[in-house]
Amino acid sequence: MLKTETHLPLPARKAFPSFRVAIISDALAGRNGVGTYYQDLAQHLRNVGVGVEFICPTSERDRNFESFRIPLPGDATQAMVYPKRNRLRERLDRFRPHIVLIPTLGPYSFIGAQEAHRRKIPICMGHHTDFEKLTKLYWHPFFASTGSRMLRSIHRMLLRYATAIVAISEDSVRDARQLRGRRVYLVGTPLANEFLANSDQTTVAGISRVLFVGRLAREKNVDTLLDAAKQLPRVQFQIVGDGPLRPHLQAAANRVDNVHLTGWLSRSEVLDEVDRCDLLVLPSSIETFGTVALEGVARYRPVLVSQHCGIHDWPDLAQGLFSQGAHETVAQAITRIAKLSVKEKKAVVERGWQAAHEWNDTTINGWMQILYGLVDSNLQLPKALNVN
Repeated sequence: MLKTETHLPLPARKAFPSFRVAIISDALAGRNGVGTYYQDLAQHLRNVGVGVEFICPTSERDRNFESFRIPLPGDATQAMVYPKRNRLRERLDRFRPHIVLIPTLGPYSFIGAQEAHRRKIPICMGHHTDFEKLTKLYWHPFFASTGSRMLRSIHRMLLRYATAIVAISEDSVRDARQLRGRRVYLVGTPLANEFLANSDQTTVAGISRVLFVGRLAREKNVDTLLDAAKQLPRVQFQIVGDGPLRPHLQAAANRVDNVHLTGWLSRSEVLDEVDRCDLLVLPSSIETFGTVALEGVARYRPVLVSQHCGIHDWPDLAQGLFSQGAHETVAQAITRIAKLSVKEKKAVVERGWQAAHEWNDTTINGWMQILYGLVDSNLQLPKALNVN
């Protein structure tokens, strides 16, 4: 068994029946990495008896709760949604949370932070986005520096309300400290219950079906899968997700017989696709963690990730992954893995599977200690990380 450390014993189910956490997010639950992360976290908190109120936008406009929404520039699949302050205030007053958890930067976050601060409720903020890298990727170099400084300035304004900050990679911890936040804690990524149960623990020889799941955006490097498909015509490539690059990718896929785009799928449908693949690939150029990679290893699937994925920061998980070399194409990496024997592949997959399941317990333990400790001084918090 892999060695992992926990700060608390795993709480028994229904161990915290009177503890209430409000999650206020600008991301739709389950529609991107941040939305999925906190949807899964909410599920596990409820499993141990914590009351959770998830306040976030819905896919269809709720006129009773929203003032208006504006599509994000360059990505019509996402929007900035402005909630009605009085409606958000009413939900907080009805729920009466002990702590408010805010994972995003946007109107929901600012209004939620202000209302929690006014009520003297401790606020724990998540820091998941590297603004500098994203602005360099999407903006003209002339504007990228100014844009990055602007986003950091807005983020600092929001962090004034924070009692504590959580991050899921060491780079994010360093970045949060530079933003002059409060106590900063490094936490893991939870897995949805369905990804932890009844996985098919078989390893096949060769690779005939490759899967990508994620936003169809520039930082995900999905174009490299199209290149790989052209070089590996006998391998089927399944691309699951939605985003600004979908029209471009669909047009390109129409010209390549072994590439198939499904669009956005529900979590249960994603689970089915993961279980059917021979290799899950995440070739991102920017990836704070890479939740889908964790989901893949939890389902006993071989997973190939680029060296830019934050999941590499966690040694127990990294040893259960296949890593794309710095000068290696996706096609070359797939070919290399396909040549391994079943025994060699199974050894890596087994390490990943064990690590993912133990990791989930450790992650929930850490979250419970931080959240509960912020409102109960008798519960000792882990020491804030000192990342040099």
